[in-house]
Amino acid sequence: MSEFFDPKDMQPGAPRVSDAGLSYYKSLLDDPTWVTENPRRASFLRSSVDRALALTGQSLEPPSDPRSIAQQQYDRVHA
Repeated sequence: MSEFFDPKDMQPGAPRVSDAGLSYYKSLLDDPTWVTENPRRASFLRSSVDRALALTGQSLEPPSDPRSIAQQQYDRVHA
């Protein structure tokens, strides 16, 4: 299988959790009803996310977008 790829070049950059993934994890962990109804899952998710964030250097807070609302809309439409 090594003829198809170079094992030293498997990841084209530092690993990271997608912004959508972070948003979803945050929405679950910030929902007291879900945490109360699923304590084991919430604990497992929190520890997994904490480990992933420690490895990637990310946080659950999404990075701020310095663009104006109008610029964001323009970029969504034309990008």
